[in-house]
Amino acid sequence: MDNRMKFTQQIALLNQMKNRQLLSDFEYEKIREYMKQKYQIGTYGMQLGKLA
Repeated sequence: MDNRMKFTQQIALLNQMKNRQLLSDFEYEKIREYMKQKYQIGTYGMQLGKLA
């Protein structure tokens, strides 16, 4: 499975937790940013490409 698919699945689970009010907005954003870095999504993926 590629990183985009893994990221999408994780975000779906994260959104469910947020909708059930198990996470605050701050926690949601911190976890989302961590996952972006982990799966190299968005600007993090572009930065990785520049370093290679």
